[in-house]
Amino acid sequence: MLGNICLPEFNFSLSGMEERKDFRLRSKAICAMEDALKLSDNLALVQPYLDSLLRTLLSAENHPDVLEDRRRVLSNLISRLPLENLEDHVSQIVTGLCRQGGAGANLVAKNLMQRLPTAAIVLKLLSNEFLQARSSKFRENALQMVIYALLTFPSTYFDVANCVERTAKAALDRKKRVRQAALDVLAVLGQISSPKIVTEVVTKVAEYRKDGLLLIAAVKARLARKQLPLVHADGDVQYALKVPTSSNVGSVIMFGSDIEWICSGSGSVSPTSTKNRSYKIQGQDSGRPFDERRITDGLNRYANGNTGTPTKKSPWSRIPVKNSSGSVSYCT
Repeated sequence: MLGNICLPEFNFSLSGMEERKDFRLRSKAICAMEDALKLSDNLALVQPYLDSLLRTLLSAENHPDVLEDRRRVLSNLISRLPLENLEDHVSQIVTGLCRQGGAGANLVAKNLMQRLPTAAIVLKLLSNEFLQARSSKFRENALQMVIYALLTFPSTYFDVANCVERTAKAALDRKKRVRQAALDVLAVLGQISSPKIVTEVVTKVAEYRKDGLLLIAAVKARLARKQLPLVHADGDVQYALKVPTSSNVGSVIMFGSDIEWICSGSGSVSPTSTKNRSYKIQGQDSGRPFDERRITDGLNRYANGNTGTPTKKSPWSRIPVKNSSGSVSYCT
């Protein structure tokens, strides 16, 4: 605990910050801390208490403004701390960021990767410590951070084969959201290296598993789409695959072994996979011709609530008819 350190403009106890119910008081406390830490002397004084300071900045916070204040202070702290201090606390920082997740956490992770070896942090995110964490959201956040790093930093920074091997194991996760994130990581790795390298490594990982052939087919289907996730300027990661859910069945239709692999998992997909999506039909780009009837039947099933009972006619099969007055009406 930092305790009541009498730094200029910073004489409050951090231990009570989480207990302040008014978010304005919490924000004021963080801003006071930020002002105090602008002085190099104060930054040196606070280093013996760095563990507690980081724990405070990375703790849970419900109010977005206070969370943004904390991340701003954390980013400034990362940019100014001596490298040896930063290296000693990298695991604590990355773990806290994965608990928070989201665009802001990705931006802070970017600042950390700009000071410390990017490849080492990515491999830490792909380690068992992170990808076997109890929370599926934590595991997904770690993979999203990897996507952000792969699409932000030069490809020469990364050990592709090692990343593919670890991500392939993550793709075997039982949760849909983790499978989806892992497949998008593999898609990016296939882009910065080659689909052949990714497929070969995944085959070695999965060939002796009972569900190995399904994973290999899913990875091949994902690589064949030649679509990458999007990374936005605010740090947000948006998946490329549009996975059917109960909330988007009327607007999102995709088919393929990769979609089937994700949907065979448990739990729900991440909201970022369907964010701001317009209607589009897309199939697996694997050289196999599309079955038009299969698309129509799929549309009808989703229009009927995915009951599996197709309608007699597609809702898009309206026929224009010109009447005697010259206006156009439609009949079905």
